[in-house]
Amino acid sequence: MSLYDEVQKAKRNDREAMERILQRLEPKIKHTVLSIEKKYQEDVEQEVKLRVMEAVRQYEVGGLPSLEDMLRKSEAGHALLEKLKDDNSEAL
Repeated sequence: MSLYDEVQKAKRNDREAMERILQRLEPKIKHTVLSIEKKYQEDVEQEVKLRVMEAVRQYEVGGLPSLEDMLRKSEAGHALLEKLKDDNSEAL
């Protein structure tokens, strides 16, 4: 399942989805915390996890642009969309 899907579920108070998000981020969190003095690492790790949970709850998924909108912003993306459209019309 994608992180986007997990965030949508977590926003609907799916506790397991939130746990899966934290598990996915665990290696990055642990790696980052290693740069902090040992006696503070556990506290900082917990604080980061709380902030991630807060960010997930506040994240607005509805305002994301569609893939098509994103591709249209670049010349290469626009060309790709046109090629896909041409390919699909030939298949019909």
